[in-house]
Amino acid sequence: MIYIVSPTESTLTNRGKRHPDLALLLCEQNKEVTYITTNFDHANKTFISNQDIDRVKQSLPYNLIFLNNGKYDANLSFKRVLWNYKFSRKVYNLLSSYSLGKNDTIILPSRPSELIYYMSKLKKKYSVGLVLDIRDIWPDSLTSGGIIKKAFDYYCEFFQKKSVAKYDTYFHVAPSFKKWLFRYNKNVQSNFIPLGIDSRFYDFKIDDKLNNKGLNIIYGGTLTHQFDISKVIDAISGSNIKFTVFGDNGSGERYKDVLNQSKENPNISLLGMINPKEVPCLYKNAKISVIIMKVGALPNKVFDAIGSFTPILSIGDSDVSNFVKTYDIGWVVQNDKIKLRDFFNSISDNEIADKIENIKLIRDKFLRKNLLERYAQKIK
Repeated sequence: MIYIVSPTESTLTNRGKRHPDLALLLCEQNKEVTYITTNFDHANKTFISNQDIDRVKQSLPYNLIFLNNGKYDANLSFKRVLWNYKFSRKVYNLLSSYSLGKNDTIILPSRPSELIYYMSKLKKKYSVGLVLDIRDIWPDSLTSGGIIKKAFDYYCEFFQKKSVAKYDTYFHVAPSFKKWLFRYNKNVQSNFIPLGIDSRFYDFKIDDKLNNKGLNIIYGGTLTHQFDISKVIDAISGSNIKFTVFGDNGSGERYKDVLNQSKENPNISLLGMINPKEVPCLYKNAKISVIIMKVGALPNKVFDAIGSFTPILSIGDSDVSNFVKTYDIGWVVQNDKIKLRDFFNSISDNEIADKIENIKLIRDKFLRKNLLERYAQKIK
């Protein structure tokens, strides 16, 4: 039996389909799969209805278990830490009630830290195989917080030092995440399997982007201090560049600032949260996808851009910038208003067309279905 434990990702959540898609692929390969998650939607901070749970359970080829673990209102809060701890203990107790053995495998993400620790205890007790999917790195991914951040650093390290090195197989979605792994196990191999292009973009066709007049750019994601697009907005101020921004429901620390900036610039469209099915439509007319990262990662928005044949403007030094340079699928500019303005003033349709041609060369390589097939081959 393969157990996939993913606390806030399921076929019913709006974002993040890596583990649900993996579960389907494993079933196609005649593997028995049990998927353990919760009835809490992390993105919207709401509960998934019992009606939706009952409906989806009947439609899937794997056993889907929803745990009721309560809720939290803020991503960075004591209540969330408690939520993570409770979930980890519940999964440990649930799996301990099964007849686990060396032929069973547990796949889990690299957060929360408590879950990594409690699954390592199952390995010690039942000799199960463990697979760690390194998709986020705690505490490294949190870049601010003062004393609270230091306390959280210590808390994460307490669990991770005791457990990360005990896993059998590792996957990482971004090259820099290997540094996090090597902190706990210097002599281990990890498989680079990025998030990949969502199936919504599989049949995406190159439209007449270059025939559209003017320059349309797009940003998808939260509006926080870590993902601060204010200098981009300043750089295009007074121009005819249209900027579509989506993916924040108002909870981001920088949301109100961007909202105020959008009121002063009629070319900025601040859409908030949208239906995931509508995302490809937003990218259809975009000529450039703006991605800003302060820490290492290759987030979903990278592959939304590749899937929609949209060249990437990567701001700052990050995994995304290295990725863009490696495949020559966009541009890298520092987060400086003057440098960004110079970029937007000088960019041409011919340059954009060249980057689109480079995207066409690599796109199939990063389709999620192709990446997950490689992933499944590594699971015992």
